[in-house]
Amino acid sequence: MITAIANLQAAPGQEDRVREQALSLVAPTLAEPGCLSYQPYPHPETPGAWIVVESWADRASFDAHLTSPHMTAAFEAGAELLAGPPQLQLLTELV
Repeated sequence: MITAIANLQAAPGQEDRVREQALSLVAPTLAEPGCLSYQPYPHPETPGAWIVVESWADRASFDAHLTSPHMTAAFEAGAELLAGPPQLQLLTELV
């Protein structure tokens, strides 16, 4: 299992659009093969920031997610909506 934690910061004035996009990715991502969970959270201390926590059955499933049509569109929109690239941490379950 792999857990990914992405930190996103909305560009000034784009907070509502980032919120809409973050929430719009939940249903299609949960429908992807290998997705165990996918949940965006507003950052508790930083206005306009989001933390996305997702778990995948394996690295191959996560990698496929990154190239899915909805994520490709989100990455393209991110250039306008985000203050910078998402900060990603990948955690692998110890066996």
